[in-house]
Amino acid sequence: MATRNRVNLSIGRGEKRPASSGAGLTAKGRAKYNRKTGSNLKAPVTGKVKPGSKAAGRRKSFCARSRGWTGERGKAARRRLEMLMSLYENINKRKKAGTSRSKKNSTVSKKAYANMKAGFPKSKSKKK
Repeated sequence: MATRNRVNLSIGRGEKRPASSGAGLTAKGRAKYNRKTGSNLKAPVTGKVKPGSKAAGRRKSFCARSRGWTGERGKAARRRLEMLMSLYENINKRKKAGTSRSKKNSTVSKKAYANMKAGFPKSKSKKK
């Protein structure tokens, strides 16, 4: 039986994200994996894509595969993607429809809106 080529990726070296921040490989981790295995892993598809495009097909394929991931890291990866997409999509959909709310009537908290504008920075854990 052939042995598998295992690539040792670490959160500490910045090659993958911890489950608490959405899991998945970083650019550095993808580069290392590709070097060691001869693969061609690509970055995840984020943002708005044209329906029927190659990127839309990759996203659909990832979503179909990840549905069966029941572990902590799989759930975190889906949660991160859903959270990013839902806030952007809702704001942009309302803008396009001409039904966006004023800041006074906004349902998005000031903190969440500031985080979105800052690119969802990592939150600092509170020490007790």
